[in-house]
Amino acid sequence: APAAGSNAPESAESRFALTLPNARKARAFALDSNALLTPKDVGGIVVTGSHGALPGGNPANAVRQDVFAALYNDADGGVDGAGFTRLPALDARDIAAATYSAWTARIGDGRSGYETGVVSAVNRRASALGARLGASVKEFVAVMADAIDKGN
Repeated sequence: APAAGSNAPESAESRFALTLPNARKARAFALDSNALLTPKDVGGIVVTGSHGALPGGNPANAVRQDVFAALYNDADGGVDGAGFTRLPALDARDIAAATYSAWTARIGDGRSGYETGVVSAVNRRASALGARLGASVKEFVAVMADAIDKGN
């Protein structure tokens, strides 16, 4: 029998606008789930709490909107590196993408990814724009915002 008072607290997925102090045009959001993407995210940067595995192995499911850049939790790599499989699918769409380590931020929590995440993998597009392994997610977002402002 469950212990008294062991009910899990209610929770709801959320999205938050991120403040980019030096950005002129760039917009960024922290989303607890990739499912929270909307048309207002088109051309922006999203830090999601979702895992980096490609849903159903289908590249069309990598991201629902044409964002400029997207970040995902690597889920500690997953089975056979599945936690990184969104990255090449997003490269094919010319979307900069990265994962951040599950050891540095909570899965399912986009704000945690932004606040404490450390980049664990980047795709070719992100690398070409200056993203690097080991950077903080905040640094990655700043590099992507700079690229947007420069018209890349």
